Amino acid sequence: MVAYHGGVSADRAVLSHTFNPRAVWNVRLSGVEVGESALNALVALHHRVPVMLITGDQATAEEAAPFLPSAERVVVKRSLSRSAAESLHPRRACELIREAATRAVDRVAEAEPPAIRLPATIEITFLTADMAEMASWLDGVSRTSTRVVTFSGEHPLRLYQTFVTVIMLTRALVDT
Repeated sequence: MVAYHGGVSADRAVLSHTFNPRAVWNVRLSGVEVGESALNALVALHHRVPVMLITGDQATAEEAAPFLPSAERVVVKRSLSRSAAESLHPRRACELIREAATRAVDRVAEAEPPAIRLPATIEITFLTADMAEMASWLDGVSRTSTRVVTFSGEHPLRLYQTFVTVIMLTRALVDT
């Protein structure tokens, strides 16, 4: 996972968003606020593939820790706000990523898939009630409050697919 950023709820994450910043206010995976790294890790978990490297800002490293504990986490920029970051020089960032990738490959024999406990629940808080209403039309997605929907399951790929489908449906509301 290269060039990730903090999720929409991350404090001081440059360009923070979780899939669709015009629709999503917050996402939780089994009660933990997450960004795109944890959601994408559901796909890796389905395929039993370890994620051994993640790069991005400090919010990315923090968000990834509970779900990708064995991944090398490389912080290449320090977010100062949502619109500003202190970035490493590209040569230095590449050096750090190369070193971490080498360590990750050296440890691949001990690697584990993402640490996401199943069954898992995804909770999405939207910016508007209309988005939650539309999302709840999908089978298995329940509206739990004005702007919040949840869905649960044992199958990580199905959870990811449902999440992406919900996001695509809500895009229709913000793209008009």
